[in-house]
Amino acid sequence: MLPHPQRNLQVVILSENLQRLADRLLPDRNAARFLVHETLIAAFAAPSDARPMAARGRDLRRSLIARLRAGRGPSLRPSHQARR
Repeated sequence: MLPHPQRNLQVVILSENLQRLADRLLPDRNAARFLVHETLIAAFAAPSDARPMAARGRDLRRSLIARLRAGRGPSLRPSHQARR
């Protein structure tokens, strides 16, 4: 096991790499940040803090639905489903 400062540095580097990957895969930057946050919490949470996967999934869905409903712009059809 790595000493504490090196382990912290490794976690920071891995989280930055994960954030860059999520930013490229998800068009919504806030959704990408939330996904990275939930991933890190799931990976490093103490057993007493950890919520069941179903609860995390429900919270993620609720927050994304709330964000979509609060959006100011009109809903747009994804480009791969565009009408021809």
